[in-house]
Amino acid sequence: TSMPSVDGRRMLIPASWRGRATATWMFAWRWIDKHLWRRVWHHLRIYGILSRHRERAACVPVRTSNSGQLEVLLIESASKKGVFVFPGGGVDAGESAEVAAARELLEEAGVVGKPHTTLGSFVDEENRTHTTSFVVWVSEVLPTWEESHRNRQWFAVNGLKAVVSGKPSHQFILERFLEHTAPCTKSPSG
Repeated sequence: TSMPSVDGRRMLIPASWRGRATATWMFAWRWIDKHLWRRVWHHLRIYGILSRHRERAACVPVRTSNSGQLEVLLIESASKKGVFVFPGGGVDAGESAEVAAARELLEEAGVVGKPHTTLGSFVDEENRTHTTSFVVWVSEVLPTWEESHRNRQWFAVNGLKAVVSGKPSHQFILERFLEHTAPCTKSPSG
């Protein structure tokens, strides 16, 4: 008999486990493989064994309301209900920060836009991340999107301080955005 395998890798299964328990073992192997490596990578990054910071991109999606007011789109935090954050996430291999910001905006908030102004970068030593943030003028709002279980809501610029998460990275992005609102009050199309 041949050895059971997962994704082409041979597994060492005790003889007493072979047979009807093989399916259970294969499920466990996939779960261990996926979740264990995610935790190992997290700990290597957090505890400084890996010297590089993880690259992230975040954005401040904006539009002009019907009354001419500048509005900012925030999404509900994935981990804390009722807390609003700026869309953002990791930069994939071979991807620029601008492309990652647009991709994360589409995935997390269901809106399409192009990065317009770079707000700056923030280094979080605790989580070993380097986040570049952008202002993105929204060109289209989609009715459904990948993470539609997360609420999205438009806020007036003067009401942002009361609702944005207290995390240092979000506070940095908010401060930089408020400093740069004057040059960004006109949309790129006119």
